[in-house]
Amino acid sequence: VRRIQYGRTGSLQPGHMPIILSGLNFLLIFTFIFSGISEGEAAFSALHQLKTENDRSERDFKQLQHNLSSLKTEDVLCENNWKKFDLGCYFFSKLTKNWNQSREFCISKGGDLAVLNSKEEQAFVNGWLKTSQNAWIGLFDIETEGTWKWVDGTVVTTTKCRKKYWQPGQPNSYGGNQDCGEILQDSGGVGQWNDDACTADQTWVCEK
Repeated sequence: VRRIQYGRTGSLQPGHMPIILSGLNFLLIFTFIFSGISEGEAAFSALHQLKTENDRSERDFKQLQHNLSSLKTEDVLCENNWKKFDLGCYFFSKLTKNWNQSREFCISKGGDLAVLNSKEEQAFVNGWLKTSQNAWIGLFDIETEGTWKWVDGTVVTTTKCRKKYWQPGQPNSYGGNQDCGEILQDSGGVGQWNDDACTADQTWVCEK
């Protein structure tokens, strides 16, 4: 007679294993899903914060652009005896000094000898000069003969500017020592450039 064996209550039987494994699988899947949701929420939160900061940066940048674009010439205040043009202020001397002394004066006032960057700017300067007046501007070829520069370091292309701004036949470094530039008042135009000895006494134009 074959005896039937019954397991004792609480003992692990082979038939229990599938149930236990299924439970463990469910627990692992639940843990994985819950963990994934938590990480997803954290990632979404970080992404949202990054987007918020980016939007704020864009708004700040647009505001800065607006502030710069809204800066108008009427917002520029010039001191007494200084004339306003565009975003700059200009001083036209009544006294005369040599080129170096003139530049020292301009620097002491927070500026420099005028750098004429456009036809409109030169026309403005020419308009404030008296008839046939000569005035020092920030133009020189002291460092290298024939290489004309502005005091801000910009190199002047003499060939392109010769017909526009230089007086006919200039610059010619007459006598071999004309290394500083001046503007000659021109009633029928925008003024003309001329080279002269830096030691000559002239009126001058400052810009800041």
